[in-house]
Amino acid sequence: IEQIVRLFVDHLTPGKTPTLDDAGRIRLDDWEMAEDVQTAVDKLWEEVSSDNFNSLADFEGYQSDFHALFGFGIDGIDYEAPTELERPLV
Repeated sequence: IEQIVRLFVDHLTPGKTPTLDDAGRIRLDDWEMAEDVQTAVDKLWEEVSSDNFNSLADFEGYQSDFHALFGFGIDGIDYEAPTELERPLV
């Protein structure tokens, strides 16, 4: 979602000139691929293990955000409530 917002706000908004890479592409992974970020990831990758995974990574937060993207794990929704499986497109 953040990359989609960046696409429109930073590159496709009227009056903006898109920032392109050497191949003429808009790269929305530029923040993740920045050298300082990749160096930090490489360092942590050497340290991470099954024993310290939860203290070095926010897997619970990642999983929660991922589920919410698809409508799961949202407070106030009764996922056990009966629902109509077939609805007309009107």
